[in-house]
Amino acid sequence: MATYGNVKIAIDPGHGGDQPGCTSGGFVEKDCTLELAHRLADAFAYVFDMGDVVLTRGLDEHRTLEQRAEFARAEAADLVVVLHFDSNTKPEVGDLATYYLPEDDIARVAAADIEHCAPQEVRPHLAQGCLALPNTWTQRAYNVLAHHKGMHPVLVEAAFLTCTRHQAFLRSPIAMGAIASGIATGMVPAIRMLEQRLRAAKV
Repeated sequence: MATYGNVKIAIDPGHGGDQPGCTSGGFVEKDCTLELAHRLADAFAYVFDMGDVVLTRGLDEHRTLEQRAEFARAEAADLVVVLHFDSNTKPEVGDLATYYLPEDDIARVAAADIEHCAPQEVRPHLAQGCLALPNTWTQRAYNVLAHHKGMHPVLVEAAFLTCTRHQAFLRSPIAMGAIASGIATGMVPAIRMLEQRLRAAKV
C-alpha cells in the first residue's frame, strides 16, 4: 500500500436531513450517499494506507452547498469527492457517471479513471468523465462542483436508483463496497499527480 500523507480528501455525501434526493425501489439517495461515503473512507484507508479523510456530513443531516464547501476548506482538503445517485424516467437507463470542472486536469484524470474502475454492473461503456459547464445540461453538476473550486472536486453519480439493473446490484451486500473500491482505485493516478505537485510546491 502506498502512503500519500500530503493529500487530504473530503468526501461529500449528497442530500441529507429533510432533503432525501431521489427515491426508487426502496432506496433513498441521502441514505445511499452516506453509506457509500463511509465505505469510501474505509476504501481510501485501505488503498492508500491513509487516514486523512473527512466527511462533510457523517449523519443524516442537511447541509447547504456553501456549508459543505466551507467545511472542506476549513479542513484544508486538497481534493473533494462529491457523491450522488441519479434517476431517470426510463428504468433501463443508467450507468455510473463522473463530472469535473473546466481546466482541472487532476479532476479530469480522476473522473475518467473512476468510471474505468467502476464495477461491471454500473460501469459506463465509454469511460471519460463529463465536463461540467454553466448554461448547459450539466448546469446542476456545475453548481455542485463550483463551490469546491480549487480543491479538485469530482462529482460521482454512483448509480441510477430508478434503473432495474442497478437496483438488483445495490441489493447485494457487496455493492456499496465494490463501488467504493472502484472510486478509490480509480483515483490513484490523480492523487499521485496531486501528491507530486504538493511536494514540488514545498521545494
